[in-house]
Amino acid sequence: LQKPENFDGDRKKYKAFREALMLNYEDDEEYFADDKRKIAYVLSFMTGGAAAAFRTEWMETKIEKRMQGENLKSTYESFEWFAHKMETRFKNVHEQLAARSDIMILRQGKNTAEKHFEHFEEL
Repeated sequence: LQKPENFDGDRKKYKAFREALMLNYEDDEEYFADDKRKIAYVLSFMTGGAAAAFRTEWMETKIEKRMQGENLKSTYESFEWFAHKMETRFKNVHEQLAARSDIMILRQGKNTAEKHFEHFEEL
């Protein structure tokens, strides 16, 4: 199984990045049973642009909170919380809107019905 490609924060690439991560988690559930390990794995692929800024911000805030004696179990050591923060930052909010728009202007034209429905399913 291939590792995910490095992620630079491009919202259009986020869905593919997230799916690649999930495939890796499912492939080795025992290794990724620990939330901190999952988070570190994701951060290791955030190497450029907005993703690198997210990683830096995440690590600096985590260190600061730990030094203040805060319990990080439900925040910076929780994959669920991390995934929510990642979704908020990188999910393409216009994806669904763009798909709706594409469907509205979709025409069969010279395509066969089968090709037309295949294209519709892609949207």
